[in-house]
Amino acid sequence: MKSFLLLFFIAFTRFSYAQSDSIAVMEDTADIYVINNTNRLIQVGDDYSIEFRDLKRLTEVHYIRFDSEGAVRKFFSDCFKVLDQNTTIATPLYIVNRNVLSRNVARIEHDDLAYFLLSYNTLEKMEKAFDRYTNEE
Repeated sequence: MKSFLLLFFIAFTRFSYAQSDSIAVMEDTADIYVINNTNRLIQVGDDYSIEFRDLKRLTEVHYIRFDSEGAVRKFFSDCFKVLDQNTTIATPLYIVNRNVLSRNVARIEHDDLAYFLLSYNTLEKMEKAFDRYTNEE
């Protein structure tokens, strides 16, 4: 009986510690702009990240991590430039080009060519939400 109680106590304390760790991570994350469950712009600590579902392998979720506010602004600038001038921009974090089927959609590739699509409208809304969020701080 004592061993059963000891095992129960150990299991219970492990579960409660694991829960408190996940809560700390959730408190450290702030949604800036949410498109859907798996596509969103977030702030994690002092860094920013775009979380997206890979359209090549639909079960995988990837992140593009930006280490500063300026890097996020450069990302938006690159996307708008690609859509306006029909060019391709490659950086160490991502490759942005215009989608073949729609001239109003940017294709952003990352990590072994995992990619997602953002329309011009969505980019504008995301940038405005980012501006509001950074001005509040």
